[in-house]
Parts: sequence; structure tokens; C-alpha cells
Amino acid sequence: MIFGCSSREPLLDRALIPTDAAPHISNISPDENLNNVPINTLIHIEFPDPMDTDSVENNTYLKYDDTIIDKSNLSFTWDTTKTLLTIDPLIDLPPGTEITVVIETGAVNQQGIHLIEPFTCTFTTTTSAQPHSTSPTIIALDPSCIQGTDSEVQIQVTFSEEMSHISVEKTFILASTDNQEIYTHTNGSFSWNGTTMIFTPESSLSMDKEYIISFSTSTDIVPQDLAGNPLTGSTSSRFYTLENKIYVSPTNGDDNNPGYHKTLPVKTIARGIQRAVTYGYDLVKIEEGIYTETINLGSQEGGITIEGAYVSGTNFNSRDIDNKPTIIQSPTSEYSITTSDTSNIKFDGVLIKGGIAGGIKIQNCSNVTLIYCTIYGSETTANSAEGLIASDSNSINIIDSTIYGANGASITGDVYGIKASSSSVSVSNSTISALEAGAYASGASYSIYIDNTSNTTASLNIQSSDINQSGSGGDTSSYGVFTDGADIDITGSTIYGGNSSSGYSFGIYINQSNNGTISGNTITGGVGTTSYGVYVEGGSSDITISVNSIKGGVAPTSYGLYIDNSSITVTSNTLITGDSGSNTNYGIYAFTDDSAQYQVTISNNTDINGGSGTTSNYGISIKGTWDSFTVE
Repeated sequence: MIFGCSSREPLLDRALIPTDAAPHISNISPDENLNNVPINTLIHIEFPDPMDTDSVENNTYLKYDDTIIDKSNLSFTWDTTKTLLTIDPLIDLPPGTEITVVIETGAVNQQGIHLIEPFTCTFTTTTSAQPHSTSPTIIALDPSCIQGTDSEVQIQVTFSEEMSHISVEKTFILASTDNQEIYTHTNGSFSWNGTTMIFTPESSLSMDKEYIISFSTSTDIVPQDLAGNPLTGSTSSRFYTLENKIYVSPTNGDDNNPGYHKTLPVKTIARGIQRAVTYGYDLVKIEEGIYTETINLGSQEGGITIEGAYVSGTNFNSRDIDNKPTIIQSPTSEYSITTSDTSNIKFDGVLIKGGIAGGIKIQNCSNVTLIYCTIYGSETTANSAEGLIASDSNSINIIDSTIYGANGASITGDVYGIKASSSSVSVSNSTISALEAGAYASGASYSIYIDNTSNTTASLNIQSSDINQSGSGGDTSSYGVFTDGADIDITGSTIYGGNSSSGYSFGIYINQSNNGTISGNTITGGVGTTSYGVYVEGGSSDITISVNSIKGGVAPTSYGLYIDNSSITVTSNTLITGDSGSNTNYGIYAFTDDSAQYQVTISNNTDINGGSGTTSNYGISIKGTWDSFTVE
């Protein structure tokens, strides 16, 4: 406010009073220099401390031109705290005239301390000679009804006319519906832009709460316009503070809802993702239940996390991934979920059941993560089945998840738990199986398959996982891990090739790899006409196999480790055995031709033996140029 100095009084008797201890005017309405003030306006004056009312009234007057309005034409009323004075001119003020409110220094507070200097405030009345009698209303509110916002919020209320700022500010309330947070003029700040009041809380609002904006009518003053006409119509509104999340519920949701609050969920996952893109959010929370729909994620959906298994009835506060799954299945689409040309996608705690071809397809993506997920490529008779298929994608991360190519189904073609081409795949603490119990494949079965058809970069990293097949295969081969042209790093895992009735079985098959580490694993080829624990060929190089237990499996011919024209180091393994082939078993079989330059080093292994074949058992069998081999 403006402190005038047109009528200064001697200050010697109060020179020693600290300025901050002296009373002053903290707010006034109408504001300084306000125009078009009604001729029947009220004047509200607010002090920070209780005042001596008589001294204030005796030293307060209104004037215009050279006229001072007689005190008999002024009514003075105070609130119960003696901090808010209302002056009601009992006559209409002259229209189109500058009116000045004056409080002289004789006004004192209840401690007897005077104003330091006179206070003046001037406003101009409207040119209309008619008193104003229309009640104000609220014409806009932001945040508006059930609208979401973040915790750094400003409340904006727009009125139909100029308001008494003091009356609005002193009656304004912002409160959470649980009454844990209440904001008023005492713990927030106000500003005005014309007829719009702007309130800024002194601290951030809590996340994920519902708040009510209202105006109190139980105080000494009610919200009113300058003439004292009370605010009418709707005077309250609700909004939510958001956690930048979208909520999905199959039972309580409605796709017409905004989805940004727990009480307003959408019904379908696809709609939830769409809402997340619209609002710029990165998390979609999904309740338990079956969602029969197709999920497509493209470039616009980058950065989104789909988080499932929220228990119904817990207000999205409790998850039970094992017992309350979020199931996504699209029986009419090729894949239930497709991600293409996008990045930073995360699936957390969802169960994906395959469409016509498989569970999830990832194409030309980067940084796609599945954590605590289960995928079934197919649970019904199909020509082929793929739990997860990826192409030209970097950083596909599978963590604490289970992926089945086929579960309890008969597949006439090939089956893949994971099929990746020209991609980098990481598997940790997970179970990957081409054929789960009860499943059968007439074609080949691959728990993990990765190749490099684009001659770019392909890699496979497996840590602390279980790669197996408990179902049965048919006429072609079964593979625990199949790699062609990919860098590999497999550590601390259990790998089983599978069960092929009339084909080969491989624990790990490596072709044309130039960088590979296989360490600390338990590897078994499986069951077939010929079984291999580890099979390395195609000019592979820089392959190290160490600290493993490797068994060929159960077959007429069984190999613990088979090496064909590749450079490889085999060291410090605890066991390499052909296992229990019915005819011929090899612990290690290594072959190099005369034209190629390969180096095979076999050293410091604990136990290498042929196994228990009935015909022949070979611990180590070497064929080729002797200079290519080092055995110690």
C-alpha cells in the first residue's frame, strides 16, 4: 500500500519506536488507483495487529476535492479480532470522482503505538449515478472441476466483476478432502490480475490427492463485490493433484474418463496408453483382470511403462504379480503386443498371452524392458509360436520373467521362446522355454534363438537364468540357445537343449561368433538322435568356455563339447562328459581342417570323460592339424 506524506506530524514522541513494531495498513479495498468503483462501495481496511478502534475511527476520514465527508455519514464496523475495519458510506459517493481514504497518525494499536506516518489511498468512482446491486459470480476456476494438475499449482478464480480483495482473500480456503492440508490467507500469497484472484500456496501440494476450493461464510466477512453484494452461485470446485500416472481398471473403468486419477480410471489398456501420450505421462497402472485387446506402441509412446497386477479394491496401492495377474491377449491379432520404431518401453508385471503368431513383437526399437512378466506364445494349436520376437532392436532386457514359446499346445511348425534377429538381448534371473510341459512341436524348437541377418550388431547376454524345454519335439532339432553371428555372454545359468524324438538336441549352439564367454553354467544337450552340450562351428573365434558342468545328454551319439573349425579356449571346467548316449559318447570332440588356421586350447579342466555309452566312450577326440591344438 501507499503511505502518503502530505500531512506530516511531529514524530519526536515516537522516534525510538522500531518501524516494524508500529502499526500499518496491510491491505485495503478498493485498491489504490482503482477506477470504476461503485458509488455505494464499501471500504475494507486490514491491519496486521489488533487496533484501538476509537483512535482509528477518530483519525479516519474520506475526502474528495476540498470536501471531507462528514463522520455522521460513515458507519464503522470491526471484525472480532479488531484487525479488519469496514467503512460503509451511508450516502452515495459522487460519481466520476477521486475519493481519498485518509488515516492520520493518531491511530494506535492496542499497545498504544501510533502509525509512523499518515496513510492515504485514492480510487475513482464510476460515472454511473446508480448504486450497484448485482451480486457477483465466479465465471472461471483453474484448476477446474475434477481436473488434474501437478503439485506446483496456482489457484486462479475469475469473478464476474471487481471484487473486494480483502473479502475474497480472507474467506478463501484450499483444503484436501482428508483435511490433512488446509491453505488460507495465512499460509499462501495472493495477487490479482483484473478480476482474477491468483493464490499460491506457500508449499507444494501433496501428490495424488483431491482438493476443494471454497470460500468461507462463517467469518466476520463474506466474499463480496466492492458494493458489499455477496458472492452467489457455485462457489466451490474440486481438483486432483496427479502423480503423472494413468489408471486402468476393467471393472471400474470407463474409457470416457480422463484416467489420471485413481477414482477416474479408463477401462482398456490401449486407452490408458493413449491418455498417457496425451498428458505426457510415462506410467500406466493396470488392475488385475483379463484385457482382450491389441496393444500397439510406436514412436509417440516412447518412454511409457506399463505396470500391471494391481489388486482390485486396493485403490492401486497393492500389487500381487503371482496371484492377481494383468492378462493381455489378442486372439485375433498376429501378436498381442507390438512395439515398433520406439524406445524406453517397459512392461512390468503383466502376463501376455499370444495372438495368432505369438506374444510380443519388437521391431526397430531400443531399450525395451520386461520385468516380472510372463509370456505364452501360444496355448492352442498353431502353425508356429513365438513368445517374443525381435528384429533390428538394441537393448532388449528380460529380467525376472518367464517366457514360453508354447504351453500345453501342439505346434505344427517351429517354436521359439525368444527369437531375435540383428538385435541385442539380455536375459537375467529368468526362465525361457520353447516348449513348456504338455506342449509339442513338429518343427524345430528354440528356447532362445538369435542371428545377425543384417550384418550389424547382434548380442546375447544370459545371467542366472533357466533355459529349458520340458515339452517334446518332433522330427527336427531342439535348442536351448541358438546363436548365429552374435556375440554371446552366458554366465551362472542352467541350460537344457530339449527333447527331440527324431532330431538333434543342443544345449548351446554357436555359429560364426567372434566373441563369446560361457562360464559358470550347468549345460545339458538333452534328448535326441544326437545330443550336444555345447556345439561351436562356422569359424567362430575368441570363444572361452570355463568353470562349467557340461553334459551331452541322452542319445545314440552324445557330445559334451563339439568344436568344428573354430578357435576356442576350454579351461577350468568341472565336468565335460558325453553323458549317457546309448552308442558313442564324447567328452570333447574337436575338428579343424588343414586349410584353416584355428586354435583350440584345452587346459586345467577337472573331469573330461566320454560317459557311459555302450559302444565307445572318448574323453577327448581331436581330428585335424595337430598344431591347432593345445591340450594340458
